[in-house]
Amino acid sequence: MDNRFERAKERIENIIAQLKEVGWNFESGWSNFEGNFPNSIGEASGASRQVFWDYDNEDFVLKVGLGPEDAKYCEKEETVYHAAKEQGLEKYFGWTAYICTVDNMDIYAMEFLDCDECRVSDDSYQYHYHVYCDENGLDPDSDYAREQWDDLLDSDWTICMDDSDAVTEWFLDGLLWQERDELAEFLSDWKINDLHAANVGYRGNMPVFADYAGWGW
Repeated sequence: MDNRFERAKERIENIIAQLKEVGWNFESGWSNFEGNFPNSIGEASGASRQVFWDYDNEDFVLKVGLGPEDAKYCEKEETVYHAAKEQGLEKYFGWTAYICTVDNMDIYAMEFLDCDECRVSDDSYQYHYHVYCDENGLDPDSDYAREQWDDLLDSDWTICMDDSDAVTEWFLDGLLWQERDELAEFLSDWKINDLHAANVGYRGNMPVFADYAGWGW
C-alpha cells in the first residue's frame, strides 16, 4: 500500500479526533458549532468545500464538502488525479485520496501545498505584463511600459490577473510545448475550468493545482 496514504490517514484521523473532541460535526459545520475551535487546527472554506490542517504537521490537509451535495467535488478530484497519473501529468496536481466517512460526510486528504493567493496573482501579473511588453515592443523596466500597462488595466475591467483564464495561461506557458498541449487538453476534457489564483498552490517553487474539481459541470 502507498506509504503516503498511510501517513495521510494518520494525519487526517488526528485532525478528526481534535475536532470531535470539541464537538465539531462535519455535516452541520459552523452552523451548530458552539465549542471552542482548537488553536492547533487551521480552517478555510470555499464555495463548496472546507479544508482543515494541523499547524504542527503541515504535510496533509483534510478536505470535506460543505454539505452532502458537495462531496462530488472531492470525489471528482480523486478521479482526476488518477487520470492525470495515467497520463504522466500527476506532478501538476495535488495528491489526494479518500480517507473515511464521518458524520455522513466523505473525508479526503490532500498533500499540503503553499496556497498563497497573492503570490499566484503576482506571478500571473508579471507573466502577462512581460507578454504585453513583448507584443508591443516595450522595455518592461521602463516607467512608460508600466504606465501603459496600468492604463490598460484601468480601462478594461475584464482584465484580471488572478482569474481562471489568466492564471491557467500563466501556468501552462511555463511548460514545454508537448506537456503544455497535453495538459491543456486534459483540463478541457475534465472540465477543470475554475483555476483562479485561490485554487493554485506551490510545491516548493513549482505551481500546482490545489483545487481542480472544476465548477458547474
